[in-house]
Amino acid sequence: ENEVQSAENVDTAITPYPGNIIFNKDETDIILLSTDGVSVPAVRSLLMAQSSKLSSMMPCEGGKGLPSTLSLDYDTFTLHAIVEFCYSGGIDVTLYPSKEAAARALVWLVAASHFFEIHALEKMARCQIHELLSEWRPLACAVLDAAIVTEDRVTRDLASIA
Repeated sequence: ENEVQSAENVDTAITPYPGNIIFNKDETDIILLSTDGVSVPAVRSLLMAQSSKLSSMMPCEGGKGLPSTLSLDYDTFTLHAIVEFCYSGGIDVTLYPSKEAAARALVWLVAASHFFEIHALEKMARCQIHELLSEWRPLACAVLDAAIVTEDRVTRDLASIA
């Protein structure tokens, strides 16, 4: 379940995003908290413009000029990719440490973008997976493994292409 909490203890210093997207604490009004405990600062209006589902989940303003915090059931890479897409309309898979890491992360991104109803991102992530598989077919094992682990009906078709 998603959990809303105060952001008083969340570090909102300048944080680099994939693709060189940077927002400082004065521009951040929402903190997305990942399952691995990392805070991903963002601008709520940019997220809400891309996803009515995210829009409906947004907490009230943080108070005292602090951003609100929204805990989500996704890891840091997934949340960073969602934020990157909402800001830039793209995702940069070259920022992942390896092609295998990118393939695994993209499977999770397909599931998350489907959940948040960000259809253009879901399509983009699927295309990136297909591109990675066409470049190096052994990545099918990583895609299959990640698709099984997500336990999401949306990613089952990814398991079948692997």
